[in-house]
Parts: sequence; structure tokens; C-alpha cells
Amino acid sequence: MQSVLIAPAKYFFLFIPTVVFSILIPIAGIGVFAYIMAIRMAPLVKAAPDS
Repeated sequence: MQSVLIAPAKYFFLFIPTVVFSILIPIAGIGVFAYIMAIRMAPLVKAAPDS
């Protein structure tokens, strides 16, 4: 009897190994999060201190 689970590292999506997507998707998510946080923090960093 064959195993029901399929190893994702053995398959391709758009001629790219799926293990590459397993690495790129979290890196892209972290990059987008850092970009959004940088945009949101910019006004706080540029603000003048209270007197």
C-alpha cells in the first residue's frame, strides 16, 4: 500500500521546485511586514520632541 502523504520537495510548480516556495514565501512576508512597519514608524521618528 502506498503512503497517502506526498512529499512537497519532490514536486514542481511553474517549473520551480516547491521547496523554493517554502523558503521564498516566508522571506517575502517578512520583507512586506518590515516595509509596512518602516512606513508606519517614519512619522514617529521624524516628529519633533515635546518641549
